[in-house]
Amino acid sequence: MMQTRKSSRARSLLGLLLAPLLLAAAAEPDPMPTVMLGDRNGDGRYTGADVELALAACAPQCTVHALAFTFDDVQVILPKTITGRVVIRGSGMGETVFRAPIPQRAPVFNVKHDHLHVTFRDLTIDGRKGEQTTARRGRFKSGISVENYPWLRQGGGLVERVHVRDMMETGIGVAHGENWEVSHVRIEDMGCSERLPCPKLTDRSTAAVRSGQPGWKTVGMGVVFTNAPASHGWVHDSTVRRVVKIGIEAFKGADDFTFTDNRVEEAGGGIVSNGSARGRIERNTVLDTQGHGISCGGDVDELSVVGNVVKRSGLHGIEFKCRGSRSHLADNTVEDNCQRAIGAKYPSGAGIAITRNPKHDRGEQLRVYGNRVSEPHCESAMVLVGHDDAQLHSNRLRLGKRYGLLAHRLARTRFAENDLEGGTWWHGVNLLQDVSGFDVRGGRIEGYGRSGRAVFVSDPKTVTGVVVDAR
Repeated sequence: MMQTRKSSRARSLLGLLLAPLLLAAAAEPDPMPTVMLGDRNGDGRYTGADVELALAACAPQCTVHALAFTFDDVQVILPKTITGRVVIRGSGMGETVFRAPIPQRAPVFNVKHDHLHVTFRDLTIDGRKGEQTTARRGRFKSGISVENYPWLRQGGGLVERVHVRDMMETGIGVAHGENWEVSHVRIEDMGCSERLPCPKLTDRSTAAVRSGQPGWKTVGMGVVFTNAPASHGWVHDSTVRRVVKIGIEAFKGADDFTFTDNRVEEAGGGIVSNGSARGRIERNTVLDTQGHGISCGGDVDELSVVGNVVKRSGLHGIEFKCRGSRSHLADNTVEDNCQRAIGAKYPSGAGIAITRNPKHDRGEQLRVYGNRVSEPHCESAMVLVGHDDAQLHSNRLRLGKRYGLLAHRLARTRFAENDLEGGTWWHGVNLLQDVSGFDVRGGRIEGYGRSGRAVFVSDPKTVTGVVVDAR
């Protein structure tokens, strides 16, 4: 009897020790089956038909492992029979290649059904834009297009180590999709224009015609998150090169986005928040854009633009033209922008242009600090228009053909501990019109023109409450 009680206690103790392990094992998802993708139909070719057969065999969830082949004429929709997770995995960028058909009328990969989670990894998508003959037929001529309509409840997705090249329109587009991550992706040569030619195209897309840009044949984009609830999109450690319009964008309600540690080169515009709030644009490098390097527009609250490097943009380095409050621009390096103003009779543009349309409400509680701006080609190193209760401190502004700072339509602005040093300036700070309360404290303002002033009031009738206590 004594031995039985001891054995019972031992079993109880063993059960207590094993319980956490059993619970953890139960919590682990079942391993997904693997479907191999090669010549599945046995016709001796590797095509989109093979991809469709592999996806058909995937339900309800699986990993599709694509072997190191080039698959031609790929234009597939992930089937609705896949209700769980699906991973489409190649054998490496440049090893597994999916090529669009001629003509392309839809995305190479289209995600539009109620999947739990979708992953694309280790592969290349080729849009063959140099061979395309028409831009008018079809829609969403993209590498990967997510159309997560609002009534669906997808679980998000991941695009990782994917190379998208030579698309007529967009590399990766996510509409209404939540929680999509784009990681270590390379996107190159999106769209068709005089700058990025598609020699066989005989027409222009409807979007290109509507753009008003006569040199565009299609509108090329790198990565785009668009339409609420396309929230919590994350693009990081990725490269976007040579796109007709925008490198990376959050558009029309794609709130709570994060764009960090990316490199954008030779785009129409670099990185954009257009009507998307609570975003982070941080530690990116943007070079040689045709328009603005980083910009925002529309209704945008709590936007963080921090630690970026912006150089050689055609227009402003950073254009902050959005409506909203509690945003901040900090610790950015902005140099040699306004390239399109080189040689012009009258200089224009700014390294950092914080402006507002007078028809809209003014911005509030903007913080601008720690930025390093050097602009030999722009009219001003910095422009500030249409904001109340803005604080600018510890910025270093260099050059600017006319002004270090041009200010207009402001109230209760604090300008503290900034370091301004000009070359051919008329004035260090020019307070143009409609300024109520401008407090200059500490810092240094030097190098303005002989007939200029450190702080100049252009219109004494509408500029009031100016206090200057600077070296």
